[in-house]
Amino acid sequence: TQAVHALSRREGATLFMTLLAAFNVLLYRYSGQTDIVVGSPMANRERPEVQRLIGYFVNIMALRTSLDDNPTFRQLLARVRLTAVNAYAHADVPFEKIVRAVRPERNLGYNPLFQTVFTLQEALEAVQITPALTMQSVTIDPKTTLFDLRLEMTAVEQGLVGFIEYNTDLFDVATITGMLGHYQTLLESVTNNPDQPLSVLVSSIPIERRPSPGQNTAQSKEDTHPSDKMRDAVTQRRSKLSAQRDKLSPAQRALFEKRLRGE
Repeated sequence: TQAVHALSRREGATLFMTLLAAFNVLLYRYSGQTDIVVGSPMANRERPEVQRLIGYFVNIMALRTSLDDNPTFRQLLARVRLTAVNAYAHADVPFEKIVRAVRPERNLGYNPLFQTVFTLQEALEAVQITPALTMQSVTIDPKTTLFDLRLEMTAVEQGLVGFIEYNTDLFDVATITGMLGHYQTLLESVTNNPDQPLSVLVSSIPIERRPSPGQNTAQSKEDTHPSDKMRDAVTQRRSKLSAQRDKLSPAQRALFEKRLRGE
């Protein structure tokens, strides 16, 4: 963790920016895509008049990063930093307004601009409200996910703790476990040498291609890239959701779209 903080300070970036840049590299390795959009919620309590108010002020930002031209991690971090700074400058713009301006293809089964989310937060300690009342955070398992993949990092006294939420139609436990290990490897690698180009960084991340039931090892070696499998799974899931969309009432559609926006 100290090495990640040190790299962030040297590059004039925040811990969030450095962790997000590494997450982008990870997504590139698994998807094969160089144009990556990651969602990230922002508390939106910078104004003094709302800091003490009780209520939901969170706005979610769509952070788009290009990994074209095989950048070094240092160069990629500069791109992420610029994207984040520009997003912070327009943090008051509602997410739904951006969606209306971009006018992407809409589907009730997935978020219109991104399917991956990254967050970084400080560890929340129990707060004594009154002698008889203590407030503390509680982790709740929603049993469902609004996104294909959500990585939440928490800065604690001992370092960084990660929590990942994923769509089981696209990923299995073994894949997610490997992904977390690869993310840790990436962070260690970029802190040791941030001038490594993207091609070198991803070459150090092996992706196991496990054979399907009834498929031998020789056949599995000729398997397609994991990104092809994910793309097929996403297509199948979206086709299924599209078929179910017409069964929803207008009120149900409006409620589901609010959930996609995180409201």
